[in-house]
Amino acid sequence: MLELAKKKAPQLRFVEGDALRLPFADSQFDCITIAFALRNLSSVEAGLEELKRVLKPKGVLAILEFSQPTVPGIRGFVRIYYSRLLPLIGGWFSGSRSAYEYLPKSIGKFPNQESLVGMIRAAGFEDVEFENLSGGIAALHTGRRA
Repeated sequence: MLELAKKKAPQLRFVEGDALRLPFADSQFDCITIAFALRNLSSVEAGLEELKRVLKPKGVLAILEFSQPTVPGIRGFVRIYYSRLLPLIGGWFSGSRSAYEYLPKSIGKFPNQESLVGMIRAAGFEDVEFENLSGGIAALHTGRRA
């Protein structure tokens, strides 16, 4: 992914690192975004602490992540789609069905919107809120480092 990114944006500097031990100094960034990755960390709490460490005081954190659908009809459809259709279609196109079986498992284990708000606050962020997208299939959580 980084090699492709370098080709698409050669003017930028890309850095590979462990999300639980970011290779940056304390209080280095005004804003941090993370998309569809927080749920894959071995510890969401440790990941939030590390994001806070490299974020400047009053800096903004934005987390885009798959979440728990809040609309009953969408919730049922998404459950069927994730458990049956996605592994079948994704496996057919990519040749790796297991990668598409992992996705619904990781989403199912991830905290719902309100629980994640609590975790973000507990990590030392304020003004924490979320916006459901696509009926809660994904949610954008934002907060500011205290």
